[in-house]
Amino acid sequence: MAASFSQPTAAATRTWTGLGLTNNWNDVLNWSGGVVPGAADVATFDATSSKNAALNVAVNVAGISIAAGYTGTITQAGNAVTVGASGWTQTGGTFVGGTAAITVNGPLSLSAGNLSATTATLAVSGNFTVTGGALSSASGTVSFGGGAATLTLTTANTFNNLTLAAGTKTVAAGTTLTVTGSTTLTSGALNGAGSLAAQGAISQASTYTGGTATLLINGSGAQTFTGAATTAAGNLPLLVINKPSGTLSLAGTIRTTNNWTYTAGTLDPGTSTLVFAGGTITGSHTLNAVDVRATTTIAAGTTLTVGGSLSLTGGTLNTGTVAAQGAISQASAFGNGTATLLINGGGAQTFTGAATTAAGDLPAVVINKPAGTLTLAGTIRTTHNWTYTAGAVDPGTSTLVFAGTQTISGSQTLADVVFNNTTVHTIPGGDTLTVAGLLTLADGSIGTGTLAAQGAISQAAAFDGGTGTLLVNGTAGQTPGSSPSWSSTSPRARSPWRARSGPRTTGRTPPARSTRARPLSSSPAAP
Repeated sequence: MAASFSQPTAAATRTWTGLGLTNNWNDVLNWSGGVVPGAADVATFDATSSKNAALNVAVNVAGISIAAGYTGTITQAGNAVTVGASGWTQTGGTFVGGTAAITVNGPLSLSAGNLSATTATLAVSGNFTVTGGALSSASGTVSFGGGAATLTLTTANTFNNLTLAAGTKTVAAGTTLTVTGSTTLTSGALNGAGSLAAQGAISQASTYTGGTATLLINGSGAQTFTGAATTAAGNLPLLVINKPSGTLSLAGTIRTTNNWTYTAGTLDPGTSTLVFAGGTITGSHTLNAVDVRATTTIAAGTTLTVGGSLSLTGGTLNTGTVAAQGAISQASAFGNGTATLLINGGGAQTFTGAATTAAGDLPAVVINKPAGTLTLAGTIRTTHNWTYTAGAVDPGTSTLVFAGTQTISGSQTLADVVFNNTTVHTIPGGDTLTVAGLLTLADGSIGTGTLAAQGAISQAAAFDGGTGTLLVNGTAGQTPGSSPSWSSTSPRARSPWRARSGPRTTGRTPPARSTRARPLSSSPAAP
């Protein structure tokens, strides 16, 4: 018995002949073979007839081909059009969209003729190519879905509303998708060397994954950018804000791992949160809340002003300046980086650390508050420079861990302080770091300036003294066991000052109320 195999049926071509008494799509006399195109057929309009066609019924075909020889007009009106994998090819003629959806489950190509899309949604799943002719999206929406596809426009065309619904779309080099209405980033990604110019409202879903193309925000009127991302999901292509006029208002949570560039325009950050999980931030501007979740670079010469809360959650900050004017928080997973953290808010601010003595870091910190009080809380750890310039600082019950080769500049008062690194912690000459709480000398040494201890002092064996001065000047009673007190775990240790106001572990009590100081030392005690 011979085996038999079924072969896939190729799409049949049904050509518009226009021989019917009406212009109706469903008039069998208007089609070759007397058959109205169905789901397995390609409906073809060519030089066979220039008669106009009216889509008086819903259309479901494998493909639509409008050839150069066709000079008539096809009118959709209020009936939906569904096109299969063979797609839509137009090299002539005119198609006038109506008020119902047009769904193309394949490529759409326009090289000549006129295509006026529906006022509803034109959804395309395959490649979208416009190399000629005229494309108009009227007041409707163009939606790109399906899988991977390339978007190529070599002529100037604009869209009303645009939705990136699914799949990775590649914008060819030299192509700009200009959207005068809303741009909706729902799912998928936008890659390539081209760009999407958004001139209306923009929205980002947590399921959108970004891409390497450019999202240019350049509308001349009021625009909104609303994010529904989370701290862990949602992304953007490379973003450039370059508005010739009008205000861009930010809302919700907007997240990106790509570059964020501000060039021009008025920006209203509102109550939005920007989550930076990578990329480079270029151009000085102000945002509301900012959460840094992965290594991010501030371009040289750029100051990113954070008017709301600044959360240093993960990664590092490099190169430029972040000016924090609201609450600041540091997680133990945050690294350091080469940027500068400038604390310069004109009102009350808090700086809360969740670091440990071994984990968590900061960029170089500069405190320069024109007004208001900065309140410190928790454990704040840094291996970089810490500079106090101006402003009221309330150290509260915080702990500052200095764990690097660093300079601590400006006379200031902190609560508990830990020196915990094998290198030199430098206090510039003429500056005094006052420690109101517990001073822990765990490792390293103190160089140059004065360390004024007003509370208990603890010295570990690894601490190496240094060239700085330890001034013990607490105002509590100067009797054994009172604060300040000195304790040491070093077998070779003696007090690193000549006289102080608290007892030594050797049992000797110095003269009461003495505040004389000497350079720090960890040399063996004299017999």
